[in-house]
Parts: sequence; C-alpha cells; structure tokens
Amino acid sequence: MTTTTHASEHLSYRELCCFNRLGVPYREFASGRIVRTVPIGGLVASYPSDWRGVGRRAERLGQAFELARSVFGRPITPLSAYRPVLYNAAAKGEAGSWHIQGMALDLPCPKGQNVQDWYDALVRLAQTAEGSMIRGIGLNTAGNALHIDVRPSPDILVVWAYERGRPINAESIPVSSR
Repeated sequence: MTTTTHASEHLSYRELCCFNRLGVPYREFASGRIVRTVPIGGLVASYPSDWRGVGRRAERLGQAFELARSVFGRPITPLSAYRPVLYNAAAKGEAGSWHIQGMALDLPCPKGQNVQDWYDALVRLAQTAEGSMIRGIGLNTAGNALHIDVRPSPDILVVWAYERGRPINAESIPVSSR
C-alpha cells in the first residue's frame, strides 16, 4: 500500500531519504549544494539530479521492506537507504553500491531476534515468487543488521556476509523469476 507519505504500509518516504545527522537533507560537502531536492510524499528530499523513477524505486523498496519486516512481525527503522556518492564514500560504502541508485536498505535486526535466523529466512523468501523483488542480501553479524536490495536481476539472488565492513563470500544463487 503506497500513500502520499509512505512507500509502503510501514516505510515512509522520509526513511528513504538521505539526511545528515541533524535531519537536514544531505548536501555535498565539496560544493555545499543540495544534490537535488524533489517533493515526494509531501516532503522535500535529497536525491541526485538525474534520478528518475523515484516512485517506482521507493515502491519496490517498500515491498522488500515489508517482506523483511514480516519475518518477525516487529517494527524496524532503516539505518540507511539512498546515499549520494560522496556520502556513500564517507560511510565507507562500496563504489558501486545499490544505495547510490536508491535501491538498497540497511536494516537493524529487531531486538530480541537473531540476525542469522533473519538472514536465512529472507534468503529462502527471496527465492519465492513473493520475495522476487529482493535480489541482494548481505549479513552483518557484527552490526546485527542486514542489507537488502532490489537490483534488476530477476534470475539471480546475490548473498554475502560482511567482515570488517567489507563484503566477503559473495554467492550468486539462480532463482526462477516466476
């Protein structure tokens, strides 16, 4: 369910935006300019000037978020979603990160739950028709969090773990796109 303020029932557009620690739309530090502000869901959010399809990306991320949330049925607040290139670099993100494309979420494991169990359940779910929009899942046991993304690869699910903040042991799993 999308509305003017939410990409899905439990994920607001504000949670998909890139804000600095003061809650202000992120500005590129080098130039001091806002990457681009666009009104979505009644908010002015920071996105790159060439980013098209904000609504479609947000809706797919919203669907993936709802599936991730449904595993334990507990509230989750994203740690990170869209990141401008410079912000991503400052966060020590991968140069080709799906966060830069606005197609990824980092999610903390709900309190009292096991992140490995959550990861295993999402990997299984992503291999079904219901979970087919999730095409990347990263396990961060040290940070007790998961990365999920909606990359455009209908027949491949990419899974990995993080060690010292870097992805390791990536594996591509063929899946049916049905």
